[in-house]
Amino acid sequence: MKDNYPFSFEYGKADSRESCISSAQNIYKRLLLASDKERLHFETIAPVAFDEKGNLDNNKFTQLVKLFRPDRESELSILDFVKSCDQVYKNLRFLAASIENTAQIDGALEKLLNTTGGVILIFFLLSIYNVDVDSLLSNLAVVVAALAFMISDAASNFIQGIAFILVRRPFDIGDRVSVTNVEDTPSMYGASTWFVETVGLYSTTFRYAATNEVASYSNGSLASSRIINAKRSPNAIVDIYLKFDVEEPEKNIEVFRGLILNFVKVRPREWQNFNAFRLTEVDTDGGYVEYVLSLQHTESWQNLGLILASKANVTQYCNKILMKMKMVSISLLQLGQANEDVIIHKGTQ
Repeated sequence: MKDNYPFSFEYGKADSRESCISSAQNIYKRLLLASDKERLHFETIAPVAFDEKGNLDNNKFTQLVKLFRPDRESELSILDFVKSCDQVYKNLRFLAASIENTAQIDGALEKLLNTTGGVILIFFLLSIYNVDVDSLLSNLAVVVAALAFMISDAASNFIQGIAFILVRRPFDIGDRVSVTNVEDTPSMYGASTWFVETVGLYSTTFRYAATNEVASYSNGSLASSRIINAKRSPNAIVDIYLKFDVEEPEKNIEVFRGLILNFVKVRPREWQNFNAFRLTEVDTDGGYVEYVLSLQHTESWQNLGLILASKANVTQYCNKILMKMKMVSISLLQLGQANEDVIIHKGTQ
């Protein structure tokens, strides 16, 4: 995985992200020569899913579609193709970092087990040479009992931390996570997140996504916390709340729904499902009815920036439709609640 050509010599050099993107652009242009179209058709790369006997590997074909996500015409732009290749490159680098970090954890665990085994071996040898091991152990037990009384909490956290990393494993290198108290109520607007930088047997280092600050936690303290793993919370669900005039004709709202549905369907790389568009509140005193637009993104909460950008595009498109159809008496634009009216749900790991 540390080779300069991890994707084969034919793909080109990919020893860095910049060279990977450059090679992806060259591959796209070379593949485009096989057709007369301006954009790459998915069937040009689909033969990768066939085996040597010409039989279609359905699993490989499905993975290929999920990776490149062609549009409704089964075409790929150069930007989409490069993004897909870049995603594979990042996954490869994260895997390499995780393997290296796991090797360090295994090394620390090996030292711990060797120390424990060495102590047991010493007592075994002493017993062979007729040393009074019982007396030695009884005297040692007094010291150990005193130490255990003084450091009982620390020892308990130490053991919990080791079990937390070796057994529970709630995150890997590069995961976007949020660490909160288990008794706290999860925020419906999303929690502040950190990137996992290094994982050790005794401590874990995080980098704050917003400010790039670095923090270190003992694994024992993390063992009793709620860990929200954004990478393991796939296909983010985004809810956008919209307010219409209470006297707005229902047919206009249906036209609005159809336009949003079409907007989502022509963007298969961004949105996986149009979940719902339903009435949630009728406020005759306030003069409005409220609808929720629920969409499911193709990305996990790990790629928060892409999800927020897609959400912003949908919100902006909603405002444009409202203005074009003159449904602006009560809109996100007038209320000034573009941020307050968007609720983001995060899955919990």
